[in-house]
Amino acid sequence: MKALIWTDENGNKFRANPKRMNDYVNCRIEYREVTEQEIIDLRIPTVWCEVQIPLNVFVGSERIQQKLAMLNLIYDWLDRRTVDWIIHLTHIDLNDVPQFLSMEEYQLCKEAGVIFDENIANLYENTLSNENEEESEEETSE
Repeated sequence: MKALIWTDENGNKFRANPKRMNDYVNCRIEYREVTEQEIIDLRIPTVWCEVQIPLNVFVGSERIQQKLAMLNLIYDWLDRRTVDWIIHLTHIDLNDVPQFLSMEEYQLCKEAGVIFDENIANLYENTLSNENEEESEEETSE
């Protein structure tokens, strides 16, 4: 996997937002294959995800509006577009999703009509099925 690696004048490597290149002065930029350790250390995304929010769902839910406003403020990589009355949120690192979206919020959003891509759905569905299995095992052992 290739990625952009930025190195500052002190030799520190980091992953920077290419949309804000003018913020990084005196840096060397490399586009190259990254090692497994660099993926971990620099938090380089390996899977990008997308969330689609129909506009009627967005307008009808103050909680979703607040969540989107928060993501716009703090998540550098977020790309947001509205096409055919659907808000498309892309460039979301799958590893970051659990930090922004709890299981409860995922279920509420899904029930409200938010469309999660396959990777996010699998992440939460696997967690949900594991919890159900653990509860079944506890009930049978009692």
